[in-house]
Amino acid sequence: GRPVKWTFSRREDFYGGEMDLGTYCYKVGYKNDGTITAVKARAIMANQTLPVFGIVKHIIDNTRIPNVYGELIAVRVNKGPTVPVRCEQNANCHSMTLVFNHVAADLGMDPAEIALKNDGAEGHDLNWLNERKIEMGFTPRDSLRECIEKGKKAVEWDRKWHLPGGRRLPNGRMHGLGFCWSHEWDDSGGSSEIAIHLERNDGTACIYGCRCDNGVNAETAYCQIAADELGMKIEDVYYRPHHDTGFYPMTPDTSTNMSVNGYAIRNAARLLKRKVLEAAVSPTGQTQLGVFPPAFPGKTPEELDIEESVIFEKANPANRIALAEFVGPSGANGPLTAMKGEPVKNPDTPPGFPYREPFFEYSWQMQTGTYAGIRLRMCRQAHFMEVEVDTETGEIDIVRVVNVNDVGKVVSWDGCEGQQYGGTCMGVGRGRTEEVIYDKSTGVMLNGNLLNYKIPTMLDIGPIDTLLVETGQGYGPYGLVGIGEDVATIVPTLIIPAVHNAIGIWVEDLPMTPDKVLKALGKA
Repeated sequence: GRPVKWTFSRREDFYGGEMDLGTYCYKVGYKNDGTITAVKARAIMANQTLPVFGIVKHIIDNTRIPNVYGELIAVRVNKGPTVPVRCEQNANCHSMTLVFNHVAADLGMDPAEIALKNDGAEGHDLNWLNERKIEMGFTPRDSLRECIEKGKKAVEWDRKWHLPGGRRLPNGRMHGLGFCWSHEWDDSGGSSEIAIHLERNDGTACIYGCRCDNGVNAETAYCQIAADELGMKIEDVYYRPHHDTGFYPMTPDTSTNMSVNGYAIRNAARLLKRKVLEAAVSPTGQTQLGVFPPAFPGKTPEELDIEESVIFEKANPANRIALAEFVGPSGANGPLTAMKGEPVKNPDTPPGFPYREPFFEYSWQMQTGTYAGIRLRMCRQAHFMEVEVDTETGEIDIVRVVNVNDVGKVVSWDGCEGQQYGGTCMGVGRGRTEEVIYDKSTGVMLNGNLLNYKIPTMLDIGPIDTLLVETGQGYGPYGLVGIGEDVATIVPTLIIPAVHNAIGIWVEDLPMTPDKVLKALGKA
């Protein structure tokens, strides 16, 4: 029959499938030293809705491998539509993890060393990539090496790593370590409108933007950018997400919010600071309390600065005035303007009743998401997983997950680490327990609820290490780059090399439930 109403109940919500479900096949050419020369990949995916993202894009983006070919075939099956689970790059991360770890296992080499040997971009090596970095004004740094070194130290890789199936623990379980890597997400596309206003009563700065707070600390980070650019205390800046402001920052989706909104806020703050300093060296217009002389007579805006919410003379820091004190007396400070909106050339004889514009500025940022030529990714991420596998029950214990992300520049440590924590939980869930199950004979969904769809708790994951690297090689303001989606996207497949390192057998059907492990061991 045909549905007559879609209520989007909890059960109906589960009909939206994962767009990366399918069968993947790889053919890889490599040398004995670990240099990969060619990758051919083919995937058959169910109800694929976004084939444009492919399955080998990250291999092209991140490596010196000269020959890469990918083919994605979409087939229609009797299930619901597929959508990205946290991100549309799941299949690309899947390919990166499997290709590099299979080569490392076949050669008996450390997979992190295989990654370093093949690091590059668009089929070119690191020397070529470093030349491009210099051309674009970046200081070349080996992002992947920094991420790997930091992660290895945290997980004690050099002490614990071993060949597949090479370590049985005193408790009888098999020990395993897994590694995967890719580039950090870039600035992609989006648009943003942001305004900032200095309040006349207390000199605080208010950021205006119609945007929902989805709990990832974004608004605090935006306040940090504004405070830093304006020279104000962080407690003197706040975000007002009014729905009727008329300013629309980028919605909280993808991994590009900090880049897109960050640029708009930074630009608006710089314009506003300039307006404040210009007003500080000129007299106010006629107010109900009279005309106020310049706060810094005989000075130019270039001779002043703002720090800790205080305007001061650079050459004589003792000559200062608090921002709140400066803004307050004239009611609303700003450029002296005539009644008709014409600039006042002579404050003594203005053409009409003069007034002060409020300290208000706005800015906008547009990023298309498509660029002429190659869009190089220069920041990397590396992830490590330690597991214990019970070969009698097939149970997998996630002992530890270490995430290392080069975000270019950290604006909010809490925000970045929150993405690493949350992404790990999502990724481990998809890799280990989460699966929508259908009855094979009737096609009826059997677990369209949160009771039987197994989402892990923190007790199912173990300690999570959140490490950040700042190379400044991102396209966002201050050289930052996004982190919002990538941990949840790359971690699901990380369980595959970790379990292989433990038992010496590849189990590549996710989620990796105990029955699949036992089947691989010949015990089911």
